[in-house]
Amino acid sequence: RHARGLILDVEGNVIAIPFKKFFNINEHEETLFANIPTEIPEISEKLDGSMGIGFLGSDNRYYISTRGSFDSEQSKVATEIINKNYPNIENRINRNYTYLFEIIYPENAIVVNYKNIRDLYLIGMVDNRNGVDHSYSLVQKEGKRLGFHTPKLYANKTLDNIMEIARDPNLNNIEGWVLRYPNGLRIKVKTDNSLRDML
Repeated sequence: RHARGLILDVEGNVIAIPFKKFFNINEHEETLFANIPTEIPEISEKLDGSMGIGFLGSDNRYYISTRGSFDSEQSKVATEIINKNYPNIENRINRNYTYLFEIIYPENAIVVNYKNIRDLYLIGMVDNRNGVDHSYSLVQKEGKRLGFHTPKLYANKTLDNIMEIARDPNLNNIEGWVLRYPNGLRIKVKTDNSLRDML
C-alpha cells in the first residue's frame, strides 16, 4: 500500500512518494461505516483520469510517472503537458514534496467526458521527508502559486451528505469524491451512475 508508485534512486533514497492505496466506502475494514472517524472531512471531487507522480530526474528535469510505469502512454502525455504548459516547473516546485496529479486528456476518458481538456490537475502533495499527506487547503494554495488546476472542494459536508448526493439518478459526468479525514484516512465515494457506467 505504501510502495505503490514509490520512486527511489539507485542508492535507495526517496525521490517521490504517492498516496498510499486507499479504498471505496465499505470496500476495506478501515472504510466500513462503523470505523470511519466522526470529524468533518475535507472533500474533493474525484477526477476521472490517471494518477501522475511528479519527480525530478537525475538530469534535473521534471517528469510524471504513473503508479506502475515511467513510460506508460499516460506518463508520456503528462510529461509533455507539464513541459509545454508549465515550463521551468522544476525551478518553482518545493523539492521536499511529491506533487500528485490527475492526468486528463480526451484519449484517456473513462467515465467522465472532459471534452477537449488536456491538462494536469494537482490533487495532492506528500512530504518526502516524513510521508505526510498534506491537506486539500494546502494543495489548493500551492496549486494557485504554481498555476495548476485543482479539483473542486465541497465545504461543510459529511459522509452522509455525500452518500445522499451520490444516489441522485440525475447526477451525471462526475465520478465521485475523495474524503480526507484529519488522521489522513482517505475514502472514495463514487456516484451510482458512474458505478453503472463502469460495468
